[in-house]
Amino acid sequence: MSNLDPVIGKAFVNIIKYMEKRWGLTLVSFVPSTTHDNIIQLQKEISHRWNKCSDTSNTLRNFYFEFYHPSHFHSTHLTLTRSDPCGPVKAFDFIKPNQRLFELFTIISEATSQIQKIEVKLDKLVLSSRDGIGLILLGQCSNEDSTRQRALLLKELNSALPRCFNLSMRDLDKERSQFHEVHTCIGFQKHQLPQEYDDFVKKINSIKFDPISFTLEEVTLVHHKFRTLVFPQEGLFTFPLGKEINIDESEFIQKINLA
Repeated sequence: MSNLDPVIGKAFVNIIKYMEKRWGLTLVSFVPSTTHDNIIQLQKEISHRWNKCSDTSNTLRNFYFEFYHPSHFHSTHLTLTRSDPCGPVKAFDFIKPNQRLFELFTIISEATSQIQKIEVKLDKLVLSSRDGIGLILLGQCSNEDSTRQRALLLKELNSALPRCFNLSMRDLDKERSQFHEVHTCIGFQKHQLPQEYDDFVKKINSIKFDPISFTLEEVTLVHHKFRTLVFPQEGLFTFPLGKEINIDESEFIQKINLA
């Protein structure tokens, strides 16, 4: 008998998708390296509790979980196109008639140059079964000013991007009441646990950790090959917050590298 209920079981079947190529176009902020150790310690805590690994010196080589590498830690602001296994994002499908790809730079740059840094705090570990069983650090902007800054960013992007591009955003990308919320995925379950799923949930919820705080000072447009944003990317361009930047149109198009 499976140790997963039917709903979770379906999500578990999809976990392999995270190990396959899944192209998409997403606007994210990568978690600063100064915070990596705190998240790694939490990954190790999870790994210690369900460790089935012959090499005990490396607790992140875990039988049950696939953990994100620190360089992949990120918080998503807006999904422009959903992950697709068929290949890189096609400019023809993404750009609306009579529009130019460079408008993507213009819209994002105008939005990011208007706002300052965003301070966030991740204080809860949860499980998500939307596309697989993911280990998610959930939190929010840590002060009123940061809440306003992120709300302004998403409001501007939601207003301007649909005029020029065919988007397939997540519901939370458009829900203003959730603009203050942030999350970072730190890993996925890849094998069934030797216990009932409800018990697994209780043990995950029992893990205590100090809130993980950091500051986002830039956002990055990622044309990714994998849902996990594992490197190398298909295309990449970073926008610093609170600064105006200039770039040649052909250079931007080359860096984003749509098909």
